[in-house]
Amino acid sequence: KRKTVAANGTPTSRKGAGGSQTALLFWLPCLKSFDSASLNMVKGRTAATKPNKPAAAVENKSSGAHSSSSTYNIKSAKTSKGKVSAPEGTPPTVPLYFKDTYLGMASAKVLGVVNTNDAKEGAMESMVITDTTIFHPQGGGQPSDVGIIKCGDGDDPAIFTVHKVYKDLTGVILHVGSFKKGGKKFNVGDVVKQEINMETRKFHARLHSAGHLLDVAMNQVGITLKPSKGYHFPKGAYVEYIGKLDLKDRAKIINELQQAIDKLVESKIQTVVSYDGSTPPIRHVKVGSDILGCPCGGTHVADSEEIGAMQITKIKSNKGNTRVSYTITPAIKCS
Repeated sequence: KRKTVAANGTPTSRKGAGGSQTALLFWLPCLKSFDSASLNMVKGRTAATKPNKPAAAVENKSSGAHSSSSTYNIKSAKTSKGKVSAPEGTPPTVPLYFKDTYLGMASAKVLGVVNTNDAKEGAMESMVITDTTIFHPQGGGQPSDVGIIKCGDGDDPAIFTVHKVYKDLTGVILHVGSFKKGGKKFNVGDVVKQEINMETRKFHARLHSAGHLLDVAMNQVGITLKPSKGYHFPKGAYVEYIGKLDLKDRAKIINELQQAIDKLVESKIQTVVSYDGSTPPIRHVKVGSDILGCPCGGTHVADSEEIGAMQITKIKSNKGNTRVSYTITPAIKCS
């Protein structure tokens, strides 16, 4: 079993001499997948949360909050911020992915199973809610994990395939997917085994860490624009910065960035996670640097070498911002 400082959930710090921190003081995209409820849960605190009512109950055949006979429409159940809502009174989920990027299997207890009728998919799906999870939800520019949740060790276990994972505004993580056709389903209180697609998880962690590494490289070549948006998906990954660059010598800028990135990858710099002294504490991640870091709720590699071959593909400025696109190889076909 592999452990990593990058996501071990324990406060750590590293200090280095020199270097500007202006490029990484604010990493807004990463904060979208981070909330105080999840942080308090993973650090062993009890988080006070306001009950969240289902945004759209299409059908409700039972008064039970977690009844498997309740039906919700995923599309219309999104809040104003684009998040799916859990049934009222659901406690925040403990996010085990904060502790270990490489944790691929874990047990959890089922808190609820809600049928969902997603018109976009055109098929009946379900949301499974557990007390803890290793599944990273989509957010902060990072795609969600995929995998399976299973109950039972016999010839006919209940198997739930996770297609998408969301986090609602109260810190509840929702596993959206489908049960095996004609197969068994989970009941509230069942102890289940969660298993993520580790190849996809590692690829997402590499992509996300590559975005952070790009910030360090930008700073090293003297470009101190602040990052405002990150998109760490397999197709079209980029980081967008506030401010425009003079791109008359675009090829030179790309070459300098590429050289800085190559050196950072080769240096095998350890990724460090720490929590600051604010209330609640904020999770900070440093990738490829002892000095430059930012708030982040994503999964990351153990060191810069694990990012692998990273290539700057394009730089463009538009409407007062500069977007730097990148790829990593070898790529994989994500689910």
